[in-house]
Amino acid sequence: MDKEKIITVVIGLAVGVTAAGGYFLATKYLPDLASKQKIINVTPAQQVLPAASPSAALTVTNPDDYSSTTNDSVTVAGQTAPGAKVIIFANIDDRVASADAQGNFSADIKLEEGENIISVTTNNTTVNRDVTLEIIP
Repeated sequence: MDKEKIITVVIGLAVGVTAAGGYFLATKYLPDLASKQKIINVTPAQQVLPAASPSAALTVTNPDDYSSTTNDSVTVAGQTAPGAKVIIFANIDDRVASADAQGNFSADIKLEEGENIISVTTNNTTVNRDVTLEIIP
């Protein structure tokens, strides 16, 4: 039992000394990469900030979130930038719609029994709706 403890301590010391030596040698002999990075100073007049884009706006007017229905499809409708492509995903169906000149869009999407997460995406903006299809026997 004492022999095993001594061997464990010796192995631990050897690993520790090796790790410390490796760290010491690496910091001493490897080039300092951080000091060789090119630094670019930008004055406030040169900064370009992204403008708020009206095309990023997305509003889903139908269906309501956490709603339920007995119909096996639902109309997904809303408003975004005029002419924008709108991608609509549901559990078992997906559609691509185009917003009209006023930014309005709509598409019918099929639902499966139970909870359906509907994701509406355009211009890197996503709105989710949780719709439950209740089948009444």
